[in-house]
Amino acid sequence: MTDHRITGNEEDGYEVHTGWGSHIQMDANGISTHLPVIRQVGIFDLAEVKSYYINTVGTSTSHVVCFHGGGYLRYAYSQAGELIELSGRSVRSYEDREGNCMFGAYQGIPTDMDDSTQEQPKCPKSFE
Repeated sequence: MTDHRITGNEEDGYEVHTGWGSHIQMDANGISTHLPVIRQVGIFDLAEVKSYYINTVGTSTSHVVCFHGGGYLRYAYSQAGELIELSGRSVRSYEDREGNCMFGAYQGIPTDMDDSTQEQPKCPKSFE
């Protein structure tokens, strides 16, 4: 049985805590996930990928995955293979307690977002 605990309020935002150490924050700035350990990053379906960029600078390798329909995932590894950055915008994700993270294109627009009045997130211009 999964142990989830929700704290907070509409004005300040909410946090969802799992029984295995991760938590999700939802507030006016968006949604962020905090994971205790990340061992592996993957993509659900390569057909959702619009473009992929890789850049090595010094001792780190940075990756940017842009998805069809908007949204992107950015992650970087050190030369030793340690994950040193992981961020995204408008992506769907799955994380498990072993530290596996899977990402893909967001499937739909939130009900409170009218796509005719709000711009959808896009891959950063420096990568298009």
